[in-house]
Amino acid sequence: MFAAQFALSHVCWLIAYPLAGQAGAIEGMGTAFGAAAALALIGTVIAFWIWPAADVEVLAHTHDDLPRDHPHLLEGHPGGRARHAFVIDELHPRWPIA
Repeated sequence: MFAAQFALSHVCWLIAYPLAGQAGAIEGMGTAFGAAAALALIGTVIAFWIWPAADVEVLAHTHDDLPRDHPHLLEGHPGGRARHAFVIDELHPRWPIA
């Protein structure tokens, strides 16, 4: 997950930095600032538009595929029902359905 976030952020930098530099060199720093601010505003609006409204950080879920003595299940989750900040990783390859 971190690698995907890292790659996405660097692709954004790869686009934004040359645009800001070219705008500053051709049109001036005021225009470059305005273009960068507009790009940031567009990105923020898109993020608010596509982000789920009911996105909770901590999700309760089960691990039916793990053995009962797996370290993840022994982290204080009674009955094998885990409840923690959810990230996609090797133990959680998909977002839980419910």
